[in-house]
Amino acid sequence: MRWLRSLTRLQFLLILLCSGCISQIREAKPPEAPSVEASDLFNRAERARSLGKLEEAALLYDSYVQDYPDTALSDDALFRSAQVHEELGFSDRAVEKYQSCLQKYPKSEWNVEAHLNLGQLFSDLDRHEEAIAILKELVGRSLTRRQQLEVSAWMGRAHEELGQLLSATRWFGKAWELETNPEIKKEIETKVSSWIAERLTFEELQGIMKSFPRSYPGTEARYYLAVLYMREGKLSDATSELQEIVHWEFDEERKARAHLLLNRLDVQKEVGVRRIGALLPLTGKYAGYGTQVLQGMEFAVGLFGMQRSSASGLNVLLYDTQGDPERARRGVEWFSSKGVMAIIGPITSAEAETAALAAQKAEIPLFSFAQRTGEDLQYFFRLNPTHAEQVKELVHYAIQGGGFHRFGLLYPDDPYGHDWASLVRQEVEAGGGGIVAAEFYSLSSDSISAAIQRLIGVPVGSKPKSKTEGGEKRIEIPFEALFIPDYYKNVAMVAPQLAYHDVRGVQLLGTSAWNSPDLLELAGRTLEGAIFPALFFPDSPISSMRDFEKRFTETFWEVPDSVAALAYDIVTSLDSVLTRKEVTSGYQLRQSLLEGRRFQGVTGESFFLPNGEIVKEMPLVRIERGRMVPLLE
Repeated sequence: MRWLRSLTRLQFLLILLCSGCISQIREAKPPEAPSVEASDLFNRAERARSLGKLEEAALLYDSYVQDYPDTALSDDALFRSAQVHEELGFSDRAVEKYQSCLQKYPKSEWNVEAHLNLGQLFSDLDRHEEAIAILKELVGRSLTRRQQLEVSAWMGRAHEELGQLLSATRWFGKAWELETNPEIKKEIETKVSSWIAERLTFEELQGIMKSFPRSYPGTEARYYLAVLYMREGKLSDATSELQEIVHWEFDEERKARAHLLLNRLDVQKEVGVRRIGALLPLTGKYAGYGTQVLQGMEFAVGLFGMQRSSASGLNVLLYDTQGDPERARRGVEWFSSKGVMAIIGPITSAEAETAALAAQKAEIPLFSFAQRTGEDLQYFFRLNPTHAEQVKELVHYAIQGGGFHRFGLLYPDDPYGHDWASLVRQEVEAGGGGIVAAEFYSLSSDSISAAIQRLIGVPVGSKPKSKTEGGEKRIEIPFEALFIPDYYKNVAMVAPQLAYHDVRGVQLLGTSAWNSPDLLELAGRTLEGAIFPALFFPDSPISSMRDFEKRFTETFWEVPDSVAALAYDIVTSLDSVLTRKEVTSGYQLRQSLLEGRRFQGVTGESFFLPNGEIVKEMPLVRIERGRMVPLLE
C-alpha cells in the first residue's frame, strides 16, 4: 500500500511543520484567546517539534492540554500531540488522543483530519472494522477532493483486508475516479482487476457495472461478465457486453482487449467449437519431435485419406514455434483470435512457460509435452508423467523387484541431467538404497570416458583390464545398478564407452527420453538388459499399440514414437468431450476434463487431476535381444 500511505501523512505533516502555513488553514476560533503564558507554552511545543525533538514536543503539547483545556489553541495542541505520538510509534497513545480530540472538540477545524488519521491508524493496526466505522462518519460531509480520496482509498483497504471484496471494489473505484496521478491509478487497477477477474460473482460484477457504468472498474467488470457469458456458451450476451465496452471505453488498451475478444467470438460463432491448435516446433532443433506430434494429430483427425477416427470432424490449425518461447506466446494469441478450443504443444519447458501464461489469459486449455515447472495455472495440462513419477517407478522396481541397494549415477552436465540426478538421489535414499558413485560428463568421448573411469574408481586415462587365462583381472564395480538420465542420442554415445571400460554385470536404468525407435540401432547390443519407462514402443505385444504402429507406418512411412501416440490419444479424447452439447468454451472444456473422466487410448488409460497433472500408468520396458519388451514384475 505504498501509494495509499503516500496520499496524506507525509504531505500533511510537512504542512504542519511550516508554522507560517498554520494560520492559513486554521479558521478563526471563538473569542477566548490564550494568555501570554499559554501562547508561550504552545510556541515552545511548536519549536521543539520543528527541531525534531518529538519527546519534548509531546510533553509540552500535553501540558498545554492539561493546563489550558478551553482556549482557542486547545484542540490544536491535542491534535498535534496525537500526531507526535504517532510519529514516535506510540500507536495506542495516538489512538487515545485522536479519539479524545473528536470527543472534546467535535467542532474543531481538525475534526476531519482527526477522523482520517484515526482511520488510517486503525487500518495500520489491523483494526479494520474500527477503521471503517470512524471513516464512515465522514461520508456525506463536505470534504475537499484530497479528503474524499483518502476516505475512499482507506475504506477500500479496510474492506479488502476483511475479505469484503465487493465493498473494497466500490471504494477503490471512487478513489480511482478522484485520483489524478496516472501511476497511482494504474496501481489501483492492478489490485482491483485481479479479484474482479477471479473472485467476484456474476451478481457482484453486475453491481459494479451499475455503480460505474462508464468508467473503471465498471468496464473491467463488464469485460469479465462477458467472459462468464462465454464460459456458459452465451455468445450473444457476451457480444453485447463487449460492444458496450468498445463504444464507451476511453482506455485504448482495454478497448483493444475487448476488440480481440469480439473477434474471437465472431470466429467461434462461424466455425463452432471444432477447432484445435497445434503449437509445435516444425523447424529448428526440435523439429523432429514437432513433426511426430503433428503426424499423431493428423492421424487422429483423418487427414490425407488416412483412417478414420471419431475425431475426423476436428479442424487443426498449425503454428510453427521454431523452438522460440516468444513465438510460442504469439502463437497462443493467434490461436485465440482464430477461435480454437484447445492447443496441443509446445515441446520444450521454455516454450511451455510463455505459452501457458498466454493460454491462461485466453482461457484456452493447453496440452503440453514439456516437463514444465513454475506457477500453477488452471489451463495448463501435462501429457507426460513427471520426472519425479518416472524416478519413483524405476527406483521402486530396482529396490523392491531387483533387490538392488547400491546405485551409480552417470548424468550429463546440464540442467536436465542435474535435475534428474537430484530426483534419483532423493528417491533412492527414501527407498532405503544409496548412491555409492556419481559423476557427470559433457558430450565428448574424452569427457564420457573420464567420467566413467572416475565412477568405477580407476585412474583417468588408463586402459581397461580384461580377463586372462591366468585369472580374473577385471576391477570390482562398486554399484549394482546404474542410472543414466539422458536423451537417447546421447545414451547411444555413453553405452559403448561403458562396454569399453568393462562396466558389465550392472543393471542399466534410463528415462522415458531413451524411448526412440532409433536407440537400438545407434547403441547396438551395448544396452542389452537395460530398463526404462515407455508409454509406447515399437513392436509391442500389446494389440492396441501394435495396430496403431501398423496403420501409422503405412500412412507416413515412419515408425511412430511416444509423442505421436500421446498426440493421437489427446486429440481423440478432446473430440469425445467436444461432441457434448454443453461444451462450447475453453472454460467448459477444462471443467469437463477435470471431472475425473477416464480416457482409453493407445498409450493406456488416463485421467487429469484438478491441478492439470495427468494420471497415467507408466510401464517399464527391458531391452531383450535387440527389442523392447514389457517388464512384468
